Amino acid sequence: TATLTITGTNFTGVSCPSGVRLDDLNGAGAAVNTQVTSCTVDSGTQITATFPAGIRTNGNTGWNVIVTNSNGSNSTSSFKFVPRAGLLISEVMYEGSAANIEFVELYNPTNNAIDVNALNLKLRRRTAAGGDSAPVAFTINNNIIPAKGFFLMASSTSSAQTWYSSVDATFTAAFAPDNIVYISTTANLTGIIDRIGYGTITDTTLGCEGGNANCATLGINNSIQRAPAGGAGNATDTDNNASDILTQSAGITPKGTASATEP
Repeated sequence: TATLTITGTNFTGVSCPSGVRLDDLNGAGAAVNTQVTSCTVDSGTQITATFPAGIRTNGNTGWNVIVTNSNGSNSTSSFKFVPRAGLLISEVMYEGSAANIEFVELYNPTNNAIDVNALNLKLRRRTAAGGDSAPVAFTINNNIIPAKGFFLMASSTSSAQTWYSSVDATFTAAFAPDNIVYISTTANLTGIIDRIGYGTITDTTLGCEGGNANCATLGINNSIQRAPAGGAGNATDTDNNASDILTQSAGITPKGTASATEP
């Protein structure tokens, strides 16, 4: 959640919470218009408002804060609300030294532990042309991701790999050479937390972040990783895969909740 202090004019008479919202969009580009969960009109020039968790990121652009009074609503705000993903996909491999050796690593860039069960976390994949799979069913062994820590989901086929002891959740092999990998809190496109695309993607509804020209290249026995953001952890998140994702490498580093945290 995020509590904001909103300044402006003519706030007297604004109805809380219905009078304060964002102009945010979901993963398919449709309006969400997330409303605050609570707010207080402190004065005619200030409102204190709390937005719920799960608002989609929009890079460094953010969303306009819209306040409605009896005369109408503003169309833009001088300062935007810039949410950040609570979890990030930090490393992906779809095929290792043998078929179906695959993993998806998550990184928690926040200062708080995250319970993936409470989050109702779902792992999803979307085909190159836009076919959406059912959530990839996984069995969770460790559900608490430490602050600045990792969470490792891997195919059960990977059990002979040296890094498998770090796995926090297992699934049946599901990924292909050209995919959008994403995590969400719902069974549709509205609750997307983060996504990474690799290969040749033609889907125009939910392609790679920043557009399909920014998709990563990923070959067999290689992984793609998210870049650090001022530290060791994989926290760079501009909502553009070309800026956020490093060049594929055979030097895979899958990490889980038992691994050292990285600021």
